[in-house]
Amino acid sequence: MAIIIKKKSIWILLLLLVLGVSYVFLNNFSQNTLDKGTSESGNQETQHEITVSIPEIEENFPKHSIEENEESDQNFFVNYRLERDRIRSQEIEMLREIVNNPNSEKHLREKAQQDLIKLVQLMEKEMLLENLIQAKGFEDAIIFFTDGSVNVIVKKGKLTEPEVAQISDIVSRGTGISMDKIVIISRK
Repeated sequence: MAIIIKKKSIWILLLLLVLGVSYVFLNNFSQNTLDKGTSESGNQETQHEITVSIPEIEENFPKHSIEENEESDQNFFVNYRLERDRIRSQEIEMLREIVNNPNSEKHLREKAQQDLIKLVQLMEKEMLLENLIQAKGFEDAIIFFTDGSVNVIVKKGKLTEPEVAQISDIVSRGTGISMDKIVIISRK
C-alpha cells in the first residue's frame, strides 16, 4: 500500500512539475507576443524573440497530410460501425453471461434477456434504416438512438431541404419518433 502511495505521489509531483514548466513557458510566450505587438505599434523599444526547436519531439510524431485527413473522413463511417459493433459485442457478451450464469438471480436473468432482445431489435432497426437511406441514393448513413430521439449522419456534402425531409420521413416511419426529435447531420 505504501508503494502505491509513493508511486502516486511521484506521478502527482511529476504532473505538477510539467504543469509548472508549461505555465512558465506559456507565460513567457504570451508576454513575448504582447511585447512584439506593442513594439510594432511603437509603444515599446525592445523586441524579444524566442525560437524553440525540439527535434526529438518532431521526429517522434508522424506528419499528417491533407490526404490522410480526407482518408480519415472517408473511413469515418467504417470506423464508427466497427467501434459500435465492438461495443455492442461486449454488451451482448455481458448480457449472455448474466443469462447463462446459474448463480444469477432470476429477476436479473430475466432483465438481461429483455435487454438482450431490445439490443438486437435496436441493431436490426439501425441496420434497416441505414439501408433504406442508402437505397434512396445516399452514399452512406449511420443512425444511433438516444433518449427519445434519433441522430442520423449522412455521407453527403450539403443536404437540401427535400433530402432532409426524405431522411426524416424514413426515420420517423421506421421508428415512430416524431420528426422534431430527429437530428440529421451531413458529413462528407
